[in-house]
Amino acid sequence: MMDEDDFRDAFDDELKKVNQSKTDFIKFEVLESFESFKIMERFVAELTDKNLQLELKSVLANKKPFQNFKHIIDHSNFRQSWFDFKQKELEKRVETQLEREKPAHNNV
Repeated sequence: MMDEDDFRDAFDDELKKVNQSKTDFIKFEVLESFESFKIMERFVAELTDKNLQLELKSVLANKKPFQNFKHIIDHSNFRQSWFDFKQKELEKRVETQLEREKPAHNNV
């Protein structure tokens, strides 16, 4: 892991370019935990394996839902399905944000 000073040293030129042209960039925020949780809920709702669906619903209703969800998914036949689903959800989020930003960047 880099600390902030190492990061700034390594990417100094790039950071200067970004700071000089901020209007040319769109900042994408990290998902809030409740947003990630909603993605997990939507995935569980679409599962065809009813046993796994019930198990994951229980996990989401109890303590440490993120950790326990990951553990169960990682040891299931639906691991890749989860990654694909999550990727599509994140892509939708990016598309939505780009659509919101479009009017502001059309003038550039």
